[in-house]
Amino acid sequence: MMSDPDPKVRARAIETVIRRTGRESAEAVESILKNANENDDVRITVLNRALTSGVQIPQEVLINMALYDNSVNIRYLALQALPVDPRLRWVAERALQDESSYVNKEAQAILDELDFSAAPAVRANQRP
Repeated sequence: MMSDPDPKVRARAIETVIRRTGRESAEAVESILKNANENDDVRITVLNRALTSGVQIPQEVLINMALYDNSVNIRYLALQALPVDPRLRWVAERALQDESSYVNKEAQAILDELDFSAAPAVRANQRP
């Protein structure tokens, strides 16, 4: 069913695989997400289901999707899925340049959160 010509059938098939095998479906999920020829709706469905099911998607894959994917929805979801980590600040900074205002706003929200969480440490270090 995962090779069915109908995108809705393929999306349901991978959802079923994720539901049945959970984290063990990571390889199938990654394969679909990396397939630029796959229907965007299928990839969005797979990414959503994988994220809500705890399927581990490698950070490199999420970063690549957040910055370079053709689908605005995929870029947005991938950016949201990345941890808010100072080491990944560069990803949010690059995403500020995205053509989509939705991706820009998400990137700015991440940067604001990083700045907010760093602020108490900065203030603590500035005490006389």
